[in-house]
Amino acid sequence: MLARALDQDGSNALAAPDAPDRISTTCRHFMGGVLTHLDELVAIFLPNANSYRRIVPGASAPFSRARGIDNRTAAIRVLNQEPESTRTELRSCGGDVNLYLGLAALLSAGVDGIRNQTDPGPPAKGDLDEQDIARLPQNWGDAFDASDWARHAFGKDFCPNYSTIKRYEYDRFRRTVTDTERDL
Repeated sequence: MLARALDQDGSNALAAPDAPDRISTTCRHFMGGVLTHLDELVAIFLPNANSYRRIVPGASAPFSRARGIDNRTAAIRVLNQEPESTRTELRSCGGDVNLYLGLAALLSAGVDGIRNQTDPGPPAKGDLDEQDIARLPQNWGDAFDASDWARHAFGKDFCPNYSTIKRYEYDRFRRTVTDTERDL
């Protein structure tokens, strides 16, 4: 998912050429909120078993909970070479994400970060697949309904229902024996 915003005058609201990392304070806080809530939202951003097959080392899909400047192994990649083209990418979404839910999750987490002035920390450097860094959870059913923030952002009825479905799908996946396993 790509984030880019314009100010009222039409300039890029994410860019701040004289600020650290050449990004605006609002952009920093937005990323801070997303990184803070990323574990809670993994059930939305990576909605099924196949989503998790790609978040392994060397698969060109980030599984870290970090941001980086032009770093494809970070969950949030910041591209900031020119103020006009400054943007962020949430790279930890699967291609199978429900765009409506994904966008709602991204915006809710980002706005929470802006509201609480959440600092995303320093940008990570290098290949994060090979570093000891916080990782995304591998079980997509548990964290979502345990979160007070998620219940507030998505509603008290949505969270337990969505988590129940995701937990059922995860358990069903774990009980499935693949053809490869049968052939061993």
